[in-house]
Amino acid sequence: MKSKINISVIALLMIFISCGKKISGDSPEAFKTSRLVVEKDLDQTQKDNLEKAFRVVLLEAMKLKWDNPKKYKGKSFEQISLQIIDNKTYNQIISLAESLLKEENENNLKELEEELTRLQKERKAASEIISKLETVTPTKIQITEGPWGDPQIKVTFTNTGDLQLTGAFSFVIDIYSIAKNIRIDGTKQGGNFKDDVSKQKGDYFTTITRSLSGLIERSKRLNTQLKKAKYPIENLTSYDLDIRAKAIKLTTTEGITYEYPEQDIAHYDTEIGLLNQKKERIKLLTGTLEELELTDLTSEDKEKNTHAIDLESIRTKNTGISQKEQSIKIDEQLHLILPKTYAIRKLPKKGFGTYILALSDSLIFDSKDKKLIQYQIQDTIYKEYVSDSDKANGKLNILKKENVSYDIKAIINEMKESSYVDIIDADESGYIIRKFSNAFELHRYFKIENTHYYYTLNFSNLEDCVIEFDRSKHISGKE
Repeated sequence: MKSKINISVIALLMIFISCGKKISGDSPEAFKTSRLVVEKDLDQTQKDNLEKAFRVVLLEAMKLKWDNPKKYKGKSFEQISLQIIDNKTYNQIISLAESLLKEENENNLKELEEELTRLQKERKAASEIISKLETVTPTKIQITEGPWGDPQIKVTFTNTGDLQLTGAFSFVIDIYSIAKNIRIDGTKQGGNFKDDVSKQKGDYFTTITRSLSGLIERSKRLNTQLKKAKYPIENLTSYDLDIRAKAIKLTTTEGITYEYPEQDIAHYDTEIGLLNQKKERIKLLTGTLEELELTDLTSEDKEKNTHAIDLESIRTKNTGISQKEQSIKIDEQLHLILPKTYAIRKLPKKGFGTYILALSDSLIFDSKDKKLIQYQIQDTIYKEYVSDSDKANGKLNILKKENVSYDIKAIINEMKESSYVDIIDADESGYIIRKFSNAFELHRYFKIENTHYYYTLNFSNLEDCVIEFDRSKHISGKE
């Protein structure tokens, strides 16, 4: 009992001491000085909570300025936050921050409910449209011999619903590999019926075809199979083919047009599920500072470091894996070391299109420049269903130009500041740029005496790009 009383007395004393000392918001200097005074009477947990409270208040200051720019014109976020905490004790600041957290949780729940209502409404509308489109369904899918002897996918669609159709229509065929579960080919085709044509329930609607010649070029196995086949082929699964066909646009005789929504039902179900999970997590929060974690990273920093996590994972996965390499003599100064699967060939001066890569006003690799020498570099390893354009491919540009220098460090720093270019990784001799979708570029520049070399490669995936980036760090120099 005595021990408990002593603990209570100490706790009351701590509260009394903290309550008597206040934070000053008169200036940044006054804030720092008063904070040190207040923190003398706090343990580490209380100091952490105070830091969390200051960050919560700073976020509130940002929100206030964004919501009321005229009211806070000329005031920084720091000035607004200092104004909020001025002349407040430790307990008052903690109480204020926790009330802001509770309010934020309530607002987040409200926004989530509104977003869920919107998504559920959109899902219902999308479901109704998709139901209409699905009344015209593929009733026969086969591989037939095309007019030029090439095998082709042939999909026959039939109107199985009550819609009376005419006018504009469009269908899509996606071809998937069953084994790889990836889309390997496809087509979108459409047309326009005359006004006096009505396609009613049970009527044959249209037939969509897709030549398999391009796919056969990317699949040795499929090529071998179809050479022995007898047409028409009804069982496509034995050829590792899964055909997914659907109507994406139909027009009725009443002039109503149904077009496939931007998002399918699975997308809405995923989004709604994630929001519901988020809602349940927020409901568990009580709005205390203990529920927050201190971190040195802002949300922007975290976003920038997403790639760093990916790179570390890729590099760890490939540690100890070595590529078989080849040494190729390019000129008297350079022996290029490349993976054995890469082929390199010198490009002709003419007839290979326009190419311009400017590193600076004085250093431009232009295909019209008679001094420019170019080599095509490409991965030649065979991969099922992968086209040459999907493999690593690029160029080695060689340009002899005296009294010209180029600082790649400067351009990397400049690009890092750009909102148009996303640099994933960089060192003194090159960088990786994220491109559109999942395509990536590797760039490396180096100079030997008066000759400038610029090595660029495009990759369809980040892993291959990172491996080549690490491998090619010491690309320059003689053998």
